[in-house]
Amino acid sequence: MSAPHVWLPTYDRGLVRADLLLRIGAARLLTADPPKPCGVVVQLQGDANGPRGGAREYVVAHADTLERAEELLLELLVEIDRALAAGRSGVIEFDADDHPALVVLREVADEP
Repeated sequence: MSAPHVWLPTYDRGLVRADLLLRIGAARLLTADPPKPCGVVVQLQGDANGPRGGAREYVVAHADTLERAEELLLELLVEIDRALAAGRSGVIEFDADDHPALVVLREVADEP
């Protein structure tokens, strides 16, 4: 059985593997015109250095306040831990109430 892979969608760089997180934090976003002023930012292990000499940063969630970004960060960590501990693979997406939930990916069956 292969190891589970949990993915997080980013807002401008596709998917990142949650099991490769090096750092995760809630922050005020300094990017031009973010949808909301705060968010959850991650850095990955082994990621190439960014333009300023540091690791690349990926925004995986947006929030209206720093407090809500901190709540989202904790909810994401719980969902990542729950998925990896259960050996489940998938993408963590946000539901209608803006809470993270694992969407399990299944292999597509071959056509008969």
